[in-house]
Amino acid sequence: MSRKITDIILNQEQILGGDRAILTKISEGKKFVNGHYTDEIDCYKLEVVCVADKSFDKVIVKLPSDKTPGITQEQIEASTSPVYVKFEGLTGKFYMSNITNRYELSCKATAVHIANVKV
Repeated sequence: MSRKITDIILNQEQILGGDRAILTKISEGKKFVNGHYTDEIDCYKLEVVCVADKSFDKVIVKLPSDKTPGITQEQIEASTSPVYVKFEGLTGKFYMSNITNRYELSCKATAVHIANVKV
């Protein structure tokens, strides 16, 4: 049996190197229908930095649109210390990008929790 890299599902430890990451950015992912983006929010995209393994890799995690992140971009920017988050149900898969012609990582989670924030 031959296994392809796109068949492998990564867990939180493999993605983040630990149980939390620093949240740096939140944006809305719009629904893509018939080759065009709509105004409907499909998901939230959370850009995080992996700190547990000191790799400081940037990862984007998609969160379902019915699960609000619990913090705004403005609050992240106003925070006087890093905003740590923990995810529930975090998984990742590699896919071949038609744009970069390289394998890219796609991550999703079922929920996110703010571990600490000081504003």
